[in-house]
Order: sequence, then structure tokens, then C-alpha cells
Amino acid sequence: YASHVVPGIGIQMNPLIAPATAALAAMFWAGDQAPAVAFAGGVLGTVIGADLLHLPEVLRRNCSGILSIGGAGVFDGIALCGLFALLLS
Repeated sequence: YASHVVPGIGIQMNPLIAPATAALAAMFWAGDQAPAVAFAGGVLGTVIGADLLHLPEVLRRNCSGILSIGGAGVFDGIALCGLFALLLS
């Protein structure tokens, strides 16, 4: 998986996976709309895939206080989605 729960820290991920994947997929499928599709796909994919899909695991572990939307590399991935989309335009 690209992201995982680290007790005491939060949800961590490699910040380059989401923007690179979104930019490549958008260039391949979206044509002229590639920058907008890369940005939206990268941001939503990161928030849904890294944060929301790990919510049951965080609740099961009773890791109260460690879940932050967009923390520990997740925020970096979201910010880089904007940069990669800008580079596509």
C-alpha cells in the first residue's frame, strides 16, 4: 500500500506517489483537461485513499488523537498535486 498507519504519528505515505500517478493518468486520458483532472484526481485520491480508507483501522486500534487529515506526508502529496498540475498546464 502507498499509505499506512503509524501509531503515535498518524497516516504516512510517500508524497510523490499520488501526484505522479494522477499526472500520468491525466496526461494519458484527459487530453486538454489534464491539469484540472490531475489536480482533482490527485487531491481526492490522496484524501480518500490515504485518510478515509484508513479510518476503520485507526478506530479499531483505538488510536485517538493521531488521525489528521493531510498529515505526515499526506499533506505533502496534496501540495505536490497542485505543483504537478501546474507543470502540466
